[in-house]
Amino acid sequence: MSTMTGILPETSAKRQGRTRARRWMQAIAESRERLTQEDVQLLRALLRYPFSRAEDVAIARDSSVATVYRHLALLHSLGLVERVIPGVLGRATGSLYHLSNLGLHVLAVYEQADPEMLARSWQTHERGLLRLLPRLAHLVTLQNCINGLVAHAPEALARQGRKPVCRWHWLRDYRYRFSFRDQDMSCAADALLVLRVRPLPEGSLPQETLWYGMLLFLDSTINERSLITQRLRRLLYYRECPERRRIYHHFPLVLILVTNPHRREHWQRAAADALKMQGSLFAPLEGVIARLPDEHGTALTNLWRLPWSTLSGNAPCHVQELLAPMPLEAIPSGPLDEDIASGEGADATRETLRVHIEASRVPRFTQVIRGDFAARAELVARDRTSGLDACETMALLGLSLSRRLLKLLTCCLDHPLLTMGEMAALFTVEYGSIERYLRELRHMGCMVREETPVGERWRLSERGLRLVAAAHHMSISRIATTSTPAQQRESTRREHNGYGSGWNGIVARWCCATWPPNFTPMRATWRIAPGSRNMPCSRSC
Repeated sequence: MSTMTGILPETSAKRQGRTRARRWMQAIAESRERLTQEDVQLLRALLRYPFSRAEDVAIARDSSVATVYRHLALLHSLGLVERVIPGVLGRATGSLYHLSNLGLHVLAVYEQADPEMLARSWQTHERGLLRLLPRLAHLVTLQNCINGLVAHAPEALARQGRKPVCRWHWLRDYRYRFSFRDQDMSCAADALLVLRVRPLPEGSLPQETLWYGMLLFLDSTINERSLITQRLRRLLYYRECPERRRIYHHFPLVLILVTNPHRREHWQRAAADALKMQGSLFAPLEGVIARLPDEHGTALTNLWRLPWSTLSGNAPCHVQELLAPMPLEAIPSGPLDEDIASGEGADATRETLRVHIEASRVPRFTQVIRGDFAARAELVARDRTSGLDACETMALLGLSLSRRLLKLLTCCLDHPLLTMGEMAALFTVEYGSIERYLRELRHMGCMVREETPVGERWRLSERGLRLVAAAHHMSISRIATTSTPAQQRESTRREHNGYGSGWNGIVARWCCATWPPNFTPMRATWRIAPGSRNMPCSRSC
């Protein structure tokens, strides 16, 4: 019996895959040949801090903004970076840049690392970038605070008119796990900033390098005092944990930035409440608090010159007066350890990098970052969400949401079941504008209209709740709870009859009973009790 042997023909899918792989490898090689050392440094900056502006990169690299724009234009033309313009910030803020999938692979060649591992270490993969999209307004405000601190640090820390040489490292969304009283815990801050200050030498005497650490907290207006107390108490637990016992007296300074004086009172009272726990009384945290001059935090300000006050005593102070140097081992642990140890002069030269690349092979191309967020957000805004999961839809909705719509969603979270007239009075805009905003939000699936015995009212849908929670970097369980239909009807009845129970309901009913019959209020805001939210009340309730 004879048999025939031969080579099976290559399938079309395999042929297309090999052609695509060759095309990407060629693109990586061509991009690599056109890059300079400055271009590689920009790619590294965007790996660690995605969705940065050209101004942010210029401060980080100590370059001019025009130079950074020129390099970013080249990287964008090569397809190594992408940019978005979030609706919540508007075009006045400019574009926010992040690495593309090709840019990640090119940088992985320079770093001699696997692209997936490199993206996962800095949370710049697809999921990590999607989680940042609803928070872009918060991230830009946080970046402005960092810029305001590091750009003016030499002037603020000058001694006898001599400005020191300042280098700095910082990390977004800092979180550290530790053990306290045989329990595993974690503390978190919006940012960790580390300053390395080297005074100028006087004569022939060398000067010792000084290290400073700061933990930044940016207030979210929907944070209740109980949540603020928990965050500050976790910091106290971290300071008191056994691993910091040897360096107990060296703890980073806590900086808190709020948007109004009322929120400052919340933080100061929460700081006092955090000191008491199960009969124990902790020493207060060394911290300062100030109000941002710009409500949205989009303007670059010298934060050292803000009217700061102490967190525990509310006494006027300056940050540099409370900022004490600490040993290097007292700096909180985290991803910055390698950067701090290596120092600023550890970056390889262009020639060294070229030798490493020529001696290595191009890594296998994988789809780590899908990107193209602006075009995908337009499709979601047109209600073309087929094939998208809930997290992706939420992130892309947050990218296309305007600041006015986000403020309206936050207002409806604080004050549910408002009428359109009440919303217009709260925002001091025309009734037709509120009608247009609600039409957009209802089209997005974020608002629900309720027909009640006293008329038409509006509340957040589940998607709206999740979008607000994502925009403020909170778990939805912090702002909403699940309930049965019977519980929802009872809650609605209480809202209709008096805007809640307790002090809120008493003040609302008293307010409505004392107004004249034909009186239409523009806005009434009441301070009820510590920890309560402000409550608008009108005759129509």
